[in-house]
Amino acid sequence: GITLTGFLTSVVPAISNQQTAVGSRIKLERMGRAVEWARRHVPCNSEYVLYLDEDTLVAGLTGLPDADFIQFTEKPIFTGSRLAYLCEVFRIGYQFEQRAFRRLSYPLYAWGGGFAIRHELENELTWDVATITEDTNLIWRAADRFDLEYRLVDTRFRNQAPPSLKAMIKQRRRWMSGTLKDNHILPLLYQPLTLTRVVSWGFSPAIPLLIIGASVVPGATISIQFFELVSTALLVVLFIYMLFGLWAYRKHPLVWPVFLILTPLAVVLHAIGAAWGVLSPIEEFEVTEKVAPETIEEVNPELSEGAIEAHDGQDRLVRESADEFDTELFKD
Repeated sequence: GITLTGFLTSVVPAISNQQTAVGSRIKLERMGRAVEWARRHVPCNSEYVLYLDEDTLVAGLTGLPDADFIQFTEKPIFTGSRLAYLCEVFRIGYQFEQRAFRRLSYPLYAWGGGFAIRHELENELTWDVATITEDTNLIWRAADRFDLEYRLVDTRFRNQAPPSLKAMIKQRRRWMSGTLKDNHILPLLYQPLTLTRVVSWGFSPAIPLLIIGASVVPGATISIQFFELVSTALLVVLFIYMLFGLWAYRKHPLVWPVFLILTPLAVVLHAIGAAWGVLSPIEEFEVTEKVAPETIEEVNPELSEGAIEAHDGQDRLVRESADEFDTELFKD
């Protein structure tokens, strides 16, 4: 744990499935159990506990709002795979919906790479549950037991984009598998909403196939019109998500056309792992592959050698101003 002003920071490293913590009888078969070990063994006398992933780089953190659960926004940094980075820009645009979560009794998901929770609330809930998406599981259980006050802080913590398509697809598969397994925590009113997100995420690339199928069915004119309407609306929304992602990354408008042209590719690649998680869900937690800081500095020209190690968490990692545009296509 690293003590900062007003709260404790806990970074839980990756632990193999069968490793057992020394002095504890908790068998770490799930990431949630690993975090539970940290909760029990890392002393905390602060009001909040700030949880970070092992690859999270804090940026612009000066304090916390008064809330039970504070979610920080993310901004994955390029690690070598242009296609994975393209999908991350699209995904960050998709996360624009987080701005509405404070109006929901149950936020639809959480990003475990950067959030703070009241220590007393965490102790009431604990992490001692079998889950492979411990962050979303925690916030759903918190909302189920308490009148949860949620706040989103748009600080754009930096984390690693998956270094390969394979790593990204496996990551999305785990996210989807965990969401479906833990969906029972939500009240019946919310379950159709999350399942709609599941379908729209994992199977949106299949919409054109439905249109083609409807066109060969005799008397299917109404069906064709319906699917054309749905697919057109969905297509527009997907491009809007990409625009949101480009704005979050502060990409220069001159490079927007390239990303917009590649949006259909990003949608398909982003959906493969999710669809795999629906059709063949996994049970075991697997940490997404990470790269060394030196690799990030090597593939991102704006980062000098040692820049990541020297980063203090209060300033920005890349570019001095949040309003400064980035002219790089697939780099920060």
